[in-house]
Amino acid sequence: MFFEQEDVAPAAASGSAQQFTDVPTTAQFFKEIQWMGSKGISTGWAQADGTRLYQPLLSVNRDAMAAFMYRLAGSPAFTAPGISPFADVPPTAQFYKEITWLAAQGISTGWVEADGSKTYRPLQPVNRDAMAAFMHRLAGSPVFTAPTVSPFADVPPTAQFYKEITWLASTGITTGWTEADGSKTYRALSPVARDAMAAFMYRYDEMKNPPQTTPLELGSRWPWAGVGEPYYGSLSASGGTYPYTFSISGAVPAGLTLNTSIGQLSGTPSAAGTSTLKVTVTDAKGVKKTVDTLFGVSPSPLANIKSVTTGSSSVFAVGKDGRVWAWGLNYEQRLGLSTLATNTAVVSAPFQIPGLTDVQSVTVNRGGTSTTVFAVKNDGSVWAWGSNKEGLFADGTTEDAITPVRVPNLSGVKSITTALPPSGVGSTVYATKTDGTVWAWGANGYGQLGNGTTAPSTTPVQVKGLSGVQSISVPRGTVYALKTDGSVWAWGDNHSAGVGTVLVDNMGMNMSYSPNAVQVTKLAGVNSLAMIDDNIVFALQDDGTVWAWGYGYRGELGNGTQDYTPTPVQVQGLTNVKTIAASTSWLGGGGAGHALKSDGTVWSWGSNGDGQLGNGVAGDSSVPVLTAGLSGVRELAYSPYGATTFAITAAGAVWAWGGNSSGQLGDGTTTPYDSSDPTILPKAIAGLPPVQSIDFNGGSAFARTVDGPVWAWGQNRFSQLGSRDNTEVLGPVQVGW
Repeated sequence: MFFEQEDVAPAAASGSAQQFTDVPTTAQFFKEIQWMGSKGISTGWAQADGTRLYQPLLSVNRDAMAAFMYRLAGSPAFTAPGISPFADVPPTAQFYKEITWLAAQGISTGWVEADGSKTYRPLQPVNRDAMAAFMHRLAGSPVFTAPTVSPFADVPPTAQFYKEITWLASTGITTGWTEADGSKTYRALSPVARDAMAAFMYRYDEMKNPPQTTPLELGSRWPWAGVGEPYYGSLSASGGTYPYTFSISGAVPAGLTLNTSIGQLSGTPSAAGTSTLKVTVTDAKGVKKTVDTLFGVSPSPLANIKSVTTGSSSVFAVGKDGRVWAWGLNYEQRLGLSTLATNTAVVSAPFQIPGLTDVQSVTVNRGGTSTTVFAVKNDGSVWAWGSNKEGLFADGTTEDAITPVRVPNLSGVKSITTALPPSGVGSTVYATKTDGTVWAWGANGYGQLGNGTTAPSTTPVQVKGLSGVQSISVPRGTVYALKTDGSVWAWGDNHSAGVGTVLVDNMGMNMSYSPNAVQVTKLAGVNSLAMIDDNIVFALQDDGTVWAWGYGYRGELGNGTQDYTPTPVQVQGLTNVKTIAASTSWLGGGGAGHALKSDGTVWSWGSNGDGQLGNGVAGDSSVPVLTAGLSGVRELAYSPYGATTFAITAAGAVWAWGGNSSGQLGDGTTTPYDSSDPTILPKAIAGLPPVQSIDFNGGSAFARTVDGPVWAWGQNRFSQLGSRDNTEVLGPVQVGW
């Protein structure tokens, strides 16, 4: 007779490695026996050579059964009684603790003998019917209604333990045998073998402690398709229990079909547009996960665009036909599409905003506490959508709008201007009208409304004393107006670059803000302005000279000093300038000024921490230096929030220098520009057809080409490049491809 020794340490778990020498990997119930050993439920028998035996075909005796069940229950704390409840199980018996625990739990009642004593019969084999009773009681005697028709031919409803046996079958703990005639039998009076015992306990544990699986998840972003192009795109499913099946409800674009086994749409779409699709994945256990997705088919490529406006992680393009295209992140519903249900939805290729026509320009409010988008139509009306929590719709409400709504009481507008305001300051919006007046609404803590007060307004108010205005520039809290007569006027915050004029109050103290527009002194015949954030302002005069004011601590004033000046000073040595630009510094503070001369050369000054000077010489410069390698330049492009500058030549080639943290240089790298390396100079961006103009937001660049399509490169975390995915793009790709 063999006995399990409870004082033998359990064999270590070893996956598919053989723990017991008499249980080969091909044995029936190998996995379940391995599990018994790894859990310490069975220790087997140690042999002289150090191996272990399991004895899989041996019958399980009732004392060993008690040990198995006690360990299966987690070896709970239990103090065995001093006096045994069974006449045939003395306190010195093997497995005494486990047998008395079984009795204390009501799992085993034993037998009442003729003399009135109770016995357990520890060395008697356990039959399969009694095994069912033990398992049912171990599970807590769950409520169960036995079937009227037995699942087993050899277990009639009148059989002892019928309820427990049919419960065992209903849970899948036992499957019984399929006989030659096709009937199922349980063999209730057969002893339980040790290998079958392992299977019973393994299945019981799975029932009580289902395997932990990760929740079933389904992605919500399709790669976008292109008209007339072969398409294969799937939503990623994970977790749950494989295999999966997929289904879709909604208008699947013409030309595409769903493979229900892998969730893949494939085919060749025939028309551009967007579809809201409800996708459901069902795992092998019937668990379902449903998501609402946006699927788009874009024109290939995006072409005939007259302007591109970037709002950090979203992009808007105005077509020559007056329609507006949008893509990127839908944060605060700024993409203007009613079928996009969430703030986190990402549109990875351009789509036309429904119902928005006859548009001449789009502006994105990037600051404050909201993201609001404005469109100016050819008839001078202004339309807004996105967030209205700051009341920027000027309609007296704070209700957001998913689709464009008209800004009331505003007409004859030719442009809208917004800014990234100082920290903690709300947003202000400026409308320049065709009659040369400026109207503003929103925050006014620094007098940004220019109406002589610091009170905010949720409706447009006219900036006092201004007429003949051709453009507005707002780097942050200071507002600059360039008039048609060439004069420059400013109001709002008077820190940093300020209003370009020394203002004092009646106590002789410098004023920190101006609620009224004042003329910037020393300037005349100005035709354009450029800013480095809110720290430095550059003004280009008709005579080809450049003037600057603000913080010049890294030579940004270009006058040979590193000073601060509140009033304009002339940038040294510059004449015959036709275009100015500016770039910031990612390394902290300051930036650089850039001037394009009429001879096609570019000159730069100020901070060189990101290589903004492009002269191959280390260090800043407080006077203009020649940016190397450039000639025949006709236009400069920059962003007030970026350290990169672009030069477009007369032939349409594009050169770039400066910051490269997001691949803005378009050279296939994100290698920072090292100003101490004299071999690093402006680089020509390869792969671009002749370019007409560039729009840049500090991280992503968009080139409108002479032949029509728009190309993009740089930051793409939220699919800003419109390339149908969000993979990093370090060189030009066509938007919409």
